[in-house]
Amino acid sequence: MLHVSNLKKSYSTPQGRVDVIKGLSFDIAAGETVALMGESGCGKSTLLHVIAGLDAIDAGSIQVNSSKIEELDEAARANIRRYDVSLIFQQFNLITSLTVEGNIGFEAKLAGRFDASWQNSLVTRLGLEDLLARYPEQLSGGQQQRVAIARTFATKPSLILADEPTGNLDEATSDAVIDLAFDLVKETQAALLMATHSRRLAEKADRILRLKGGLLA
Repeated sequence: MLHVSNLKKSYSTPQGRVDVIKGLSFDIAAGETVALMGESGCGKSTLLHVIAGLDAIDAGSIQVNSSKIEELDEAARANIRRYDVSLIFQQFNLITSLTVEGNIGFEAKLAGRFDASWQNSLVTRLGLEDLLARYPEQLSGGQQQRVAIARTFATKPSLILADEPTGNLDEATSDAVIDLAFDLVKETQAALLMATHSRRLAEKADRILRLKGGLLA
């Protein structure tokens, strides 16, 4: 599902170029959950961004299904994010002017993948039945994150990239949200790469990758 080979990424700073990723190689299979751990500033978010095609790489290759991200132009990378790769952030990024129901179906409709039956199943699985008419500001943090997860899976993506997805939630809510997300990954046979500082959450994943000094430790 995801194949990363000899990936390198650096940034220019007033002090010179900084090598953030120095030659990463790894694979993630369909239906697999992988936690990405490492100290702040080690490149976890950068790695997720380049896999999603949000930032260019210096060298190496990123392949999602049959598409090599580094060979695509911006329009094609946007299509990859619309159809194959979904992102979950700790900020939730819900659309404030839409109800819960509208938020869940928004990206699926844009991608031409709206499936009312599948959306209803997600709503039930994530316990959102009584919240569909509410707006994001009327929800708790845990409820907003469950809506964000429903929105992500509504498009039936091949790859899900999650950047500290429960960073704003308490421990019990974090566990519940991640358990639901991991169950959906197994059910849909998507692949999930989750950056997290939490060892407790990381140990729920099938595998842990540890990033240190731009390399896998």
